[in-house]
Amino acid sequence: MFQRLEAQGDSSFMTKKHLGITLYRLENFDKATVYLKAAFKIKDTDPEVAFFLGASLGQSNQPMEGCYYLYLAQSLIKPSPALMEKTNVKLALIHFDTGHYQMAINYYHEAFKYDNKAQYLYRQAVIYDYQLKDLKNAKEMYELFISSLPEDLNPKKGNDRYAIQLKTVASKRLTALTEEDFFRNGI
Repeated sequence: MFQRLEAQGDSSFMTKKHLGITLYRLENFDKATVYLKAAFKIKDTDPEVAFFLGASLGQSNQPMEGCYYLYLAQSLIKPSPALMEKTNVKLALIHFDTGHYQMAINYYHEAFKYDNKAQYLYRQAVIYDYQLKDLKNAKEMYELFISSLPEDLNPKKGNDRYAIQLKTVASKRLTALTEEDFFRNGI
């Protein structure tokens, strides 16, 4: 189909891209490279073109040039950190709501990697504490949460006021867990 379009004079991005991909799949790497380079000149932000161009060059006598396009393909398909954070938080909430608590913890952990909000540590601590009854990890996460908060929280600012409230709750719960642990296990 794309060969027919090209024969009729179509020199569009889509025609060049799909001819290049088809030729790559047929292992005609040199011809694929020609079409994919032409497509890349038209649109250099397409991750598929960058990938197949890099892969074609990698199979030809220019493998190091292929690496450039493969790295470019990777950078073109990386979602933004903000999107990754939000996606992981939503996944954590879904898994929490469906009773998959360890998965929820894992997704809060991933969200924290993209935006180190202390509340993600707190949420992990609460799940360990109340849902999984894993008091050792709950204590560790409460301690990590408290230590990650800045010293200069302003009680007049909304987010800071919320963090102060969580810190108070976490501190009280940490004290209670320590006392329970003492009575259960002694010194």
